[in-house]
Amino acid sequence: MTDENLGAIHEDVPFDWTGAEELIVHFDFVAEQIEAKRGQRSAAQNEAMVDWQGQAMPQFMQRALAGDFDAVELAAALRDAAEDVRAMLRAAHEEQDRRLAARDWERQVAEAARREGERSGWDKFWNGSLPVIPPPPMPPPPVPEPHLSPPSGPASRGTGFGTVF
Repeated sequence: MTDENLGAIHEDVPFDWTGAEELIVHFDFVAEQIEAKRGQRSAAQNEAMVDWQGQAMPQFMQRALAGDFDAVELAAALRDAAEDVRAMLRAAHEEQDRRLAARDWERQVAEAARREGERSGWDKFWNGSLPVIPPPPMPPPPVPEPHLSPPSGPASRGTGFGTVF
């Protein structure tokens, strides 16, 4: 097998392993921070609602709910992004493992071909060992002779059935 048939196995997967790990950590960290701030913001909003009066109160409540909803969505999106990067990282590791296995296989094939070139014609013909001769076939077991007796008794009187022992 030639190198061009195996393509990219001779290169490592072009992937920023460290950058992916750092990105996962940052996505998870920011999601945790946003979730932690939700509680703090909610407490501050509840405290402000105690003394809040006037026409802007419904707008304040609406904006507080919208901010909380956005925080939930943003934290979820960051967690999803971290999972996507984890999936890419797993896929890159799997591909790297496949490439390493293909390189190892290619080395084994090359070594076998080298060894094949060193073997004698007789070894090549028998592939390094003599063929195994199968044992002779076992003779079939003897078949017993059937024992027939002449028809007798009620069966021989017109029923059409004979007795066979």
